[in-house]
Amino acid sequence: IPFLLIDNIPVIARGIFSDRVNPNFQRDIASQTNPILPVLVRYLKLLFLPIGLNIAHYVQIYHSLLNFAVISSSLILLLYIIIAIYLFRTGDRMYRLLSFFMIWFMITLLPIIIIPLNYIMQENRCYISSLGFAIFLSIVLWRVSSSAGQRLKLAYGLLSVIIVLYGTGTVYRNMTWQDGIALWT
Repeated sequence: IPFLLIDNIPVIARGIFSDRVNPNFQRDIASQTNPILPVLVRYLKLLFLPIGLNIAHYVQIYHSLLNFAVISSSLILLLYIIIAIYLFRTGDRMYRLLSFFMIWFMITLLPIIIIPLNYIMQENRCYISSLGFAIFLSIVLWRVSSSAGQRLKLAYGLLSVIIVLYGTGTVYRNMTWQDGIALWT
């Protein structure tokens, strides 16, 4: 509910200023804002599991809030915000930092909510917000490795797995980006 309340401010602003921002924009406000909730969840999924990457993702346009994808995404984002608030209220510096970067993820993606876009989801819009994900991973590894012994070995093992998986994914994606034909096929 807090996210939906915050979401209404950009909707009102877009209703007032949308003809000046993008005069050729053809979708109504509901058709633009309803898919944003599933798109934010897809961005989170791509950070944790970067599979199915593409330059421009197909996004289903939802004309109503009473759609399973919109409702489930709203619940996931609400849970995400509740966890961020809970972590902030714990008082631990590391958890407060983690909470800040969880909210950072949402704040840096606000332009896709406010400004009418022809392509609702593009991976490049998630670059700045992915800083929060990097901080999340570093805090998890810090917490796991904070005590010596088995937990330190576990932290090094997790770090090695992350480096190998994301490194392999990067090499694989570089083959896709080698030329325009490979990119679009």
